[in-house]
Amino acid sequence: MEEWTERIKNILDRAPTRATSFSRLLGALREEGMAVAGREDWILKRMTEQPETFKVIPDRLGPWVPWPERKGAGSSASHSTASGCDPWIMTCLAASPAFGIGEQVVSRIQEGLQAWGREIDEGSQVAVARWIGANKEAERAFGKFLNKEVGRA
Repeated sequence: MEEWTERIKNILDRAPTRATSFSRLLGALREEGMAVAGREDWILKRMTEQPETFKVIPDRLGPWVPWPERKGAGSSASHSTASGCDPWIMTCLAASPAFGIGEQVVSRIQEGLQAWGREIDEGSQVAVARWIGANKEAERAFGKFLNKEVGRA
């Protein structure tokens, strides 16, 4: 699992908001040559078992969506993209120091989204949807911001 953990940490460090959907994470792992076919549930389970490194945030909630053990609950359901769920994976590790004004701005936004993600009410569909929406909006903003920065150089 060490190689998997390191690869996932590196992918999340490169992600614009240091979080991404599970399906995008799997795609990035495939691009790096990792064999993920048939291991999706295993990968997700291992990330869930490392709360100091990763946080798995559901994309949808409800009684029809299988979801693993919640704090104090005794469910044995698994994280499964086969169910139509695509949870988000966030790194819980501190980011590298940022140098330069642009990097500092991006770093502050990443830290804010990460703090919000750590404390998110996973039982609230609205809270989860807002957090995912904020990540997607930050990704779009970073793309525009970085394109302007590159255009000036």
